[in-house]
Amino acid sequence: MVQNAIKYSRHGGTITINVDQDEDQSSTDNMSVYNIHVLDQGMGISQNLQKQLFEPKEASKDATNGIQDSNGLGLSICKKIAMSLGGDLTLNTKSIGCHFILQVKVKQGAQEDPVIKQSVKNSSTSLESI
Repeated sequence: MVQNAIKYSRHGGTITINVDQDEDQSSTDNMSVYNIHVLDQGMGISQNLQKQLFEPKEASKDATNGIQDSNGLGLSICKKIAMSLGGDLTLNTKSIGCHFILQVKVKQGAQEDPVIKQSVKNSSTSLESI
């Protein structure tokens, strides 16, 4: 997701990564639910492409130079891995650019590093695209 955000953001655009704990879902089945948000200011994704976004597809080429820029498998693989671990990968199209949300579940009571736990709670990082 981060690689796609960098690849498709305009030069000088900002990519933001946020992590938050979903308190509403965290109490079920002794699991903690975390949402990892990746937001970019890229060109966005058309409505037609959104319907097929998480399906494997043929490789695509960059329209400006004709060079293959995608193998068409990245997001479909990410979604399958997330779902196999009890989470999900979704796209929120209400913002400018793209806003992907990776939901992961972690067993409560598992040994946690207190430094990591504190840094994950409502953290945010911004990256300048290259």
